[in-house]
Amino acid sequence: MRGDLHTLKRVCEYASKVMLVAEYVLAALAVVTIIVGVAALFVDEAESLLLDVIAASESDSMLRKVSSVLKLLMIWVLGFITIKAVHDIMCTIRDEHSPFTEENTRRMITVSLSYLVFAFIFLILDILIATSPAEAIFLFLGLTLVSVVMYCLALVCRYGAVLQKESDETL
Repeated sequence: MRGDLHTLKRVCEYASKVMLVAEYVLAALAVVTIIVGVAALFVDEAESLLLDVIAASESDSMLRKVSSVLKLLMIWVLGFITIKAVHDIMCTIRDEHSPFTEENTRRMITVSLSYLVFAFIFLILDILIATSPAEAIFLFLGLTLVSVVMYCLALVCRYGAVLQKESDETL
């Protein structure tokens, strides 16, 4: 048991560094998406680049183009939220005596709620740009499923934190 926790802490030590790099990459991608999206409104070359990135055509409506840029930006933001939470969880595991903490539970609930909120936002954007109903529903159900699974894992983590506290008080 002690060896497993030591291995977990070691893995989290190195993986947290990878997650930190990923945070910076996703933040940079979000900034680039915003810059190119705004530039596309004023510069034809930027619009051409943007259309290639979001797989749109020049004949698409402005609403469709804006919605596509928003969806891309939201993907980066959701990825950032997820990776930030995972990074923080790994740092907590690395530094604490138990992986089951209330802070980790809170972080997992934050990720869960983020996926749920983004599921509804994506659904609204898909309805606005007339995406196929099957695609919109598939994305909505997928994000909702991730949200529910993350929430269940958060509850397991909370229960583990309670058991850990009881165990610490008993000893």
